[in-house]
Amino acid sequence: STTQVVVSYKDINGATKTASQVLSGSYVAAFTGLTMYVPADDQADLNIYVGTPLLSSSGASGNAIKVSLSSSSFRAVDSSNAATTVISGVGGSGTFYVRKSIPTFAMLSVSSSVPTSSSALYRFSVTADPKGAIDLKKVTFNLATTSTSVTGTSLVDEASGLSLGEGVTTGTTSTVTLGTAQQIAAGATKTYALYGTVNGFTTGSSLSVSLASDTTPGSTGNTLWSDRSTVGTFSNGYLLKNFTTNATSYSK
Repeated sequence: STTQVVVSYKDINGATKTASQVLSGSYVAAFTGLTMYVPADDQADLNIYVGTPLLSSSGASGNAIKVSLSSSSFRAVDSSNAATTVISGVGGSGTFYVRKSIPTFAMLSVSSSVPTSSSALYRFSVTADPKGAIDLKKVTFNLATTSTSVTGTSLVDEASGLSLGEGVTTGTTSTVTLGTAQQIAAGATKTYALYGTVNGFTTGSSLSVSLASDTTPGSTGNTLWSDRSTVGTFSNGYLLKNFTTNATSYSK
């Protein structure tokens, strides 16, 4: 799921230089003859980019990419042309996943400052990247309460007013699994609202509602969505850059 690796740096004159290599069979991109310049007692940045092919070509949705610098093959020379081959303290980059499209989650404001069973407790939007449509199958909400409780939750499509699924509340979370996945067209946005029965909200009560994130990759989790590269195959919300955990809070 990669096409090439590109490095970018500045030379002694401050000009930006680039070089590219394809990966070898051992998943290594070896660069030689670079003119990157690091001033004495100073530092310089080396930027690394990894190209990915279209999924319709040879890419595979969900494949993970992680870049690290090889300490065994590093070599630099100083102004007297003496070689330095020791490198330490360099770890790998974060892990990136190949996707055909990605969703953006955003929390929206609610109309009431007091939680009631007839008003939305939490509102959010999901926007599909212009690269392609996405499917939404499942969302989970954190419910932090003091001297109150929330039962009978449901997720509503604000455009149609229809309930998309009933929530299953376990402890401090409520999970809504949609009977039919919601498709959001490329570049389009849909808005959803969580409703529920608020019990005993009185002086001293508080309620905080937020979307629950995922901390490990997989096909199960708090959020399930698909980039529709393979219809019916879903991933959780791990490492979704554009995911919100902002909370809507109430108190009295």
